[in-house]
Amino acid sequence: MTRNEIPSPACLLGGKHDIVPIMTHTDKKYPPEAIANNILWLADEEGRPVTPMQLIKLVYFVYGWVLALLDRKLFDDPIEAWQHGPVVPRIYYQFQKFGGDPITAFAVTPELDAETGAVIKKRYPVVDPEDKEVLAIIQAVWSAYKKRDGWGLSAITHEEDSAWRKAYQEGKYTRLDDAEIKARSLEGIDKYYGQAK
Repeated sequence: MTRNEIPSPACLLGGKHDIVPIMTHTDKKYPPEAIANNILWLADEEGRPVTPMQLIKLVYFVYGWVLALLDRKLFDDPIEAWQHGPVVPRIYYQFQKFGGDPITAFAVTPELDAETGAVIKKRYPVVDPEDKEVLAIIQAVWSAYKKRDGWGLSAITHEEDSAWRKAYQEGKYTRLDDAEIKARSLEGIDKYYGQAK
């Protein structure tokens, strides 16, 4: 699927495709792919390419801002300290095929036949359109960081006393602590909005 063929979540919800979106809204948690897809949709609307490294960091920032502003976990998947910053492994593996190139497809979650294992439907997870708080945070993170490349976003996560740095000191692939992510995200929000004034 090329970038121009990527349907928007609104288009998917309108039933114009045979691909059914997942809107997991149990306890206001989502699969991390839903956050990634909403970011990719914003990028596509603006014609701005996004690489896997950028997307992974943007998903991390959204997670942190939701922790900081709404005091809730956006998803249960681990965020691990990898060499170039925080990584949600499912997002990494979903988009690794693009390497350092722009992503040209949404994250897809296949629905499998229980007996044969064959793919019945491909699903695009997206954030529930009624979840205005999370959508507003995704938009805010996108607005704050969209002009930075993957290395620039990685540099932010590597700053002194960052949640990534503390976890990485314990060892590669260590899970980041939510309290550290939240504290660092509050600092980032204050810093960004302080500069935006």
